[in-house]
Amino acid sequence: MSERQQTAYPTAQTSPDAFGLGRTSGQRGAEILAGLRAELLPSPESLALARFGGRAIARLAMAMEKNPAALNFVVGRLNGITELVRRALSPNASKLLLMDIAAGFSPRGIQLAQSIPTAQVVEVDLPDVVRDKEARLRRARNLQVPTNLSWRSADLAVTALAQVVEKESADVISAEGLNAYLAPEDITRTATRILECLKPGGTYISDIPWAEGMDYAQQATRFFSRQAGVYKGVIDSAEAMRDLMLTAGYKTVIIHKPSEVAAELKLPTPILDFSFFVVAQR
Repeated sequence: MSERQQTAYPTAQTSPDAFGLGRTSGQRGAEILAGLRAELLPSPESLALARFGGRAIARLAMAMEKNPAALNFVVGRLNGITELVRRALSPNASKLLLMDIAAGFSPRGIQLAQSIPTAQVVEVDLPDVVRDKEARLRRARNLQVPTNLSWRSADLAVTALAQVVEKESADVISAEGLNAYLAPEDITRTATRILECLKPGGTYISDIPWAEGMDYAQQATRFFSRQAGVYKGVIDSAEAMRDLMLTAGYKTVIIHKPSEVAAELKLPTPILDFSFFVVAQR
């Protein structure tokens, strides 16, 4: 294994923690997003997964945002990717395996496991995050963890996803927020490793930041980046995003605007698409 492959993702490396949210930028980012979801989308799952510190920082970020409608993107991204996962599933398939990598404290896994009891749902993240997430869900008085939901711990920069899944192949692998921290060549490299873990016809669903949206949200993204790590994977166009996935070996690549998916789901519409959803099929 090369030195590059042995190096953990930047978000998995220990760095200064000014607010007591976690020892790595990845964990701090997950805590802030959990806080935002609890404030904006207070479902039992979102509330169980958020800590007081994450919610406090989320409220600060909300107060700094000049146009509150910009925060609709947080809800739109969560629900939009979840909906795209549902759409990617074959209605006649049995023994479904759904994987959510870099899952953070997102409620997607437990919500999918609850609504699709015939599917096995596996979440993958750093050991600290996985340990804390499972503990929070099991402590929640008004939630029961479904038996078809499980967790696996790994830094996917060090451990190949194929080793994590062992001999299993997934129907759908989703990743929310992961690509933002990867340089374009690493986005493609990660997508190739994910491709190897999909069943024939399986689908990889993710989001990739869009330069125009990021430019609009400079103040909010600067604040978030100071806590959660610098965004590297900002792409200029939908065509460039498609090319990254085609280079990784996917046969079919479809790009969705989060605002369009939000409108279909009758969610509060983001005022601007900060990233695009990418649906890449093996």
